[in-house]
Amino acid sequence: MATKLKRYSSWLKACAFITAVALSTVMVIKVVDAPDAARLFFEEPRNLNVSHYTESSEFEDDINELRFQMGIIAHLKSEENILKTERNNGIDSDRILEKVEEEKASIKESLLATGVLEKDITDEMLQAYLVSQEHERNANSTTQFDLQNFKNAERAFQNRPELTYYIKSGETVFTNSSSDYETLVNEKYSHHPNFSSNDALAVVVFKESYIDEKNKQFLIEVKTAKKLIEWVVFCGLIILICFAYLVYATGRKSSDPMRIHHPFLDRMYNEITAALLFGSFWAVVGCALILYTKVFNRDITIGLLAASIVVFFSLTLVLVRHLKSKTLFTHSIIGKIIRKIIQAFKNIYSLGSPSTKIISAIVVLGLLTMIPIVGVVTVPLAVFLAYRQLSNYIKIKNGIEVVRNGVYTEHIDVTGSGELAAIATNVNQITAGLSSEVDRRLKSERLKTELIVNVSHDIRTPLTSLITYADLLQKESIDNENAQKYIGIISQKADRLKVLIDDLFDAAKAASGNIAVNFEKVELVSLVTQGLGELDDKITESALDFKVTLPEDKVFAKADGRLLWRVVENLLSNVFKYSLAHSRVYLSVFEDENRAYVEIKNISATELNIPSDELTERFKRGDQSRSSEGSGLGLDIAKSLMTCQNGTLNIKIDGDLFKATISVEKYNSAL
Repeated sequence: MATKLKRYSSWLKACAFITAVALSTVMVIKVVDAPDAARLFFEEPRNLNVSHYTESSEFEDDINELRFQMGIIAHLKSEENILKTERNNGIDSDRILEKVEEEKASIKESLLATGVLEKDITDEMLQAYLVSQEHERNANSTTQFDLQNFKNAERAFQNRPELTYYIKSGETVFTNSSSDYETLVNEKYSHHPNFSSNDALAVVVFKESYIDEKNKQFLIEVKTAKKLIEWVVFCGLIILICFAYLVYATGRKSSDPMRIHHPFLDRMYNEITAALLFGSFWAVVGCALILYTKVFNRDITIGLLAASIVVFFSLTLVLVRHLKSKTLFTHSIIGKIIRKIIQAFKNIYSLGSPSTKIISAIVVLGLLTMIPIVGVVTVPLAVFLAYRQLSNYIKIKNGIEVVRNGVYTEHIDVTGSGELAAIATNVNQITAGLSSEVDRRLKSERLKTELIVNVSHDIRTPLTSLITYADLLQKESIDNENAQKYIGIISQKADRLKVLIDDLFDAAKAASGNIAVNFEKVELVSLVTQGLGELDDKITESALDFKVTLPEDKVFAKADGRLLWRVVENLLSNVFKYSLAHSRVYLSVFEDENRAYVEIKNISATELNIPSDELTERFKRGDQSRSSEGSGLGLDIAKSLMTCQNGTLNIKIDGDLFKATISVEKYNSAL
């Protein structure tokens, strides 16, 4: 762990970064402050290995230039010869004649108008005049060019007092010495060009004092350049080591070395980072040039140089971090655009409808069809893909319709290995799972129903005997008061057990759907009114305040009146058992466009600490202490009975408020 902390510690990164920036800044300043040494190093590095100025490339360039100028003087001989020479550099008479034929009339008219020629001039005379004029212009141009070259060459020697020269061409001699050619050739530091003509001689001699001074200066520059090289190499190695460490460690933390961490600067798109990196590089170059030319304050320029190098290194490390995390392309504007385009095509293919896929395939293949000859393959391929996709889609659609209708044995047969084939396979697996689960649940429900029915039937016989003998014992004259008390308890519990068995039997029948349902026209207002009248005694005994809200018009429902009243009675029975004493009970009947409703609300005497959806489960009771006489089957039976009548029973609990809503279809007289 200590090694990791040392390897990726922030202070070590900071030291490496500061060292690299500082040495880079100093190195640039050193190179700029020694331009001659830098020139030797960058332009002519071979000069560093010579021992004398006369062996350097600079001296060779000087000699070659002087040889060139000597050749010009020897070739042109003298200014007087140039002015006396008539030159004709191959005037193309045929071209002049063609020009005369094309523009003869306009040229002749122009010349006559200016008075240069007489009116009776012939075409032959005009031709001769034009040719002579062209020769004269060319000769004047050539003469001026040669004179300029001669004067430039002459000036090159006259401006070099350290030179002694002797140039002879024919009878013309150009020199600044009283010595002859043979004497100067034998002088130290003499140089002469090789001429192919025998009448041209040339030699130039450098003064020894000049060569000594140049050699002294040259050796100083070589020494400075070698020191500069040593400094640059040393700084370069340190910078390279620091930067290599930064490349290795950047983006990593000691606490999480396996992941690349991106700071705030990395949020820039990589194109922007690259552009700023390019700009910072040229900023470094610009600062170096300003330091070299000294056109701006040196201290400010050095500060700008250091800042540019900081930006350059920082942006380089940004790209390095993206390269290490493999986001160099994805975190770019171009990358995001390409990813959006690719994702759009993927969405079209993976999420789009088969028709969209077919259209996309046809578009792509259509573009390919524009390529010559390729259409022979792409057109049949497009037709085949369209047919296969469409046929597979139709098979899947029909198969899903069959499954939706409750047939779980249908198998969708789709050829190929594409997306539609995968969907078909998934649908087949779901169908097989549904079929197996439905069979299992049906078997389980059937077994449970049979068990309840059989057990209920088997218990009824001994229970009936138990109740009968308990009644007989109560009629006997038994003086023992405790015995009478115990017999009463036995009779009470036997009656409760009988109710429980009847509820079990009814619940089994209702859950299995083995109940005859006689749908008829049921008037809900009358049903509720008559039922409340029958329960008037219980209502009076319960000390509950019933608030009944009934519509003025009759409400007709399509249901089984007997079963529907049993559900209402079951709910009212719960009201009597579990309502808070002296509380209000709200009972209302209402309707909407398609359904009729009976709603009962009461306040529970005990805390309802159970979800409302669990109250309709078997043996679930709001009284978790189970101190009341309920069996926990009443609401389950009521819900099953409503299901048999194509209705619903919804239970809602809000604090201690218990709300039950019965919903049935309205009776349609048109049917």
